[in-house]
Parts: sequence; structure tokens; C-alpha cells
Amino acid sequence: MLDLSATFAEFPVLMTERFILRPFRESDAEAILAYMSNPAVTKYLPSPTMTHIEEALARIERNQQLYKDQEAVIWGIATRDTDTIIGNCLLFSFQSEHFRAEVGYSLSADYWRKGVATEVVSRTLDYAFNETELHSVYANIDPRNEASQYLLEKLGFVKEAHFKEDYFDAKTQTFTDTAIYSMLRQKWLQRKL
Repeated sequence: MLDLSATFAEFPVLMTERFILRPFRESDAEAILAYMSNPAVTKYLPSPTMTHIEEALARIERNQQLYKDQEAVIWGIATRDTDTIIGNCLLFSFQSEHFRAEVGYSLSADYWRKGVATEVVSRTLDYAFNETELHSVYANIDPRNEASQYLLEKLGFVKEAHFKEDYFDAKTQTFTDTAIYSMLRQKWLQRKL
């Protein structure tokens, strides 16, 4: 069974060339609201589009609680120069008995198509496979989200499944498809050589 005690002993702060992946703070609420209030950002997320600062504060509190409960590591993506939050990346749905977890991400539209998601998700996968010793990481996406599909394929994920109308989207009151992409530890480590 996967030992996650070190992961949840102290929040893992990760660095990339341009960003710091760190825990959310209450002072990040306005930045979270700024990007999560954009319907284009939340279009394929299970989270509703935010309209009030209280929603951002509640999200920060929930993220902190999920970490305390050892259910998820949710990083705020902060710019290195201004420490402004521009999105998030997370590892969650840990299946310790199978050495497996899910990766997720969201990003301010102002930072789309600038290599941010590639940089941040790559660092998250390095952490997942080298520091937590996961065997596999998967992503569950809406197949209409072409940007997410492109990102995963660029990183070397393999599409393993496509489920028809298996997800009820409360925002649109419709059933939507989901696609599962997966990355194995060995494949990621070989890719990094």
C-alpha cells in the first residue's frame, strides 16, 4: 500500500521556472474569484462559476480541509514574480492500495496557450512519481475540452476509456461524456531521460 504520510505531514511546495505551487491562503480569494468568475474557465469544471468573494473563501477553506483530511493536495499556481494565484493543480482521489491518483487543473484564461499548464502539470507528475511513488496517474475530462485533451496527449497520457453520458452536469442539466487518460510511472520516468 502506498504510504502518503510524508505527503500529508507538511504541505509540499513545488517550484517551476515561472511558478510556485503552494497552498492557498485567505488573501488569495480575490485572485481566485477573478479567474473562477469567467464562464470559459469553469465550462468543463464540476465547480460553478463564482460570483461572490464568499465562494472563493469557502473554496480556500475546503481545499485546506481536504488536505487535513488527507484526501487531496490542491496547489495554488502562483506567479514567481508577484505571488498572484492564476489557477490550481491537484492530486486527489488517492487509491493507496493501487498506488494511483487523479490529477486535475484549472487556469485563468489570461494564461491560456502560454505553456503554463504543461509546466505545472509536468512538475506535479514529477512530484507524483518521484516523491510519492505513485504507479499511475489519471485524468478524467470532458472530451469536448480540446485544450485539456491536447495537454494530456502532449504530456504522453494515453486515452483509456470514453464513457457515454455517464456524468450529470448540474450547470447545464444535461448528461455528458467523460474520457479517462492515464500515465504510468515507468513511462513518465523514461520520458524524462
